Amino acid sequence: MSSKDFDLAIIGGGITGLSCGFFALANKEFKSVCLIEPTELGGKIDHVTFETFRLDTAADSIVFSREPVKVLFNELELLPIYPLNPTVKIYTDNKLYALPENSFFGIPANLKELKASGILSGAGYFMLKRDRFKSRYKGQDISLYDLLEPRIGKEALEKLVEPFVAGINAGIAKELSVIAVAPEIFTFISNYGSLTKAVRKYLKKRKTPSGSLVSANGGINIFLETLINALFKNPTFKHVKTLATEILFKGSSFEILTPLGTINANKLALAIPAKPLSDIKHNLSDELNSWLTSLDHATVATLTIVVDKKEISKTDLARGYLIPRGEGLLTTAVTYLSEKWNYYTNDDWHLIKISAGYHGDSRVNHLTETEIKNTLIDEFSQMIQKDIKPVKVFYKKYPDAFCQYKVGHLLQANKIINNCENLTHNKLKLIGNYFRGVGISSRIVSAYEAALQLAKE
Repeated sequence: MSSKDFDLAIIGGGITGLSCGFFALANKEFKSVCLIEPTELGGKIDHVTFETFRLDTAADSIVFSREPVKVLFNELELLPIYPLNPTVKIYTDNKLYALPENSFFGIPANLKELKASGILSGAGYFMLKRDRFKSRYKGQDISLYDLLEPRIGKEALEKLVEPFVAGINAGIAKELSVIAVAPEIFTFISNYGSLTKAVRKYLKKRKTPSGSLVSANGGINIFLETLINALFKNPTFKHVKTLATEILFKGSSFEILTPLGTINANKLALAIPAKPLSDIKHNLSDELNSWLTSLDHATVATLTIVVDKKEISKTDLARGYLIPRGEGLLTTAVTYLSEKWNYYTNDDWHLIKISAGYHGDSRVNHLTETEIKNTLIDEFSQMIQKDIKPVKVFYKKYPDAFCQYKVGHLLQANKIINNCENLTHNKLKLIGNYFRGVGISSRIVSAYEAALQLAKE
């Protein structure tokens, strides 16, 4: 491959890089876009096939409340699909409890409904109820645990909030930065003091389900496929299937060295995870690599199972189950795909995804695949109090999939990233998952902002 000039090069072919490419091509400032990715496009968005179904084994939904997500859906001519079953259950004390439906991050708008659910003990409910008297928080970044435990009590934190927030981030409440992983909660407490009061006001104002989780018809894998197809239909887009080994900023443009030759670009977006990025040589900030290698990550696994409908009682069905860390199970969540999404609904099978793994729990790394499969099936059987025999099992493991955003993460990230971007006269954007935001919607937003800012320079 000979040297080639592009207006914009993007390193990384996950949802962040793909979205950045799409938004850049939608801007008339970019006449050519090159995406450098040695493997198949899509990153950790993954699926398996069973009969006519393409089952999402990783993320199966997107938060639809942020404008760039809506823009992308509209441009791809995709309609948002909302979940069918609103019920989420908490598995604790060897029993499944239905969480009140009108809730936010596990905190219900109606505390009487929570009390009636039986999830919390009398003492736990009393501690949560005291939250209404709390004053506004005026401090800086703090862990989810240190902010909420004095306000709502340890039991409510561990049974209600942590399974949602820390579950999404595959982390633990004592380590995660509340500003990074739950900015809404930080804003609620800073503005109102009382978290329960803020949740009531927030849910009352939300007149539409636009803040809900959505998918595309057929699954997130269909969303990904549509995005990739749209990129390849654009003649000014090019996917170079190779590995970037070195990045050199030459004062006004970039040279990207690869085994296939040199790629020249006027502007550059780095949209790959921390560890692969740290392996690329560069003449950017000296602090960048030391910071990237210092970040902790969690490895997770999913087991997607197909179960005969006759095996599971209708009373056990829900959109999914969340399991508090204190239960000691390998399972962190259960998603009934065929209850959650209408495109998986059928007369014969329950299509179920069981998730495992979080930072601080080494079992996913140390157990064999067979041991993980057996443990997850046994734990699911324990939850519904019936010995389940799946007719089909699909196992997937995602090493170092979740960067852990600890207290102070965003401050340090902003400092280092701003240094790199200033050094390159703002012709560089770092938008990998090491910066901020777990989940597809956060990646889309960061890609949108990066494309917009690069177009202005």
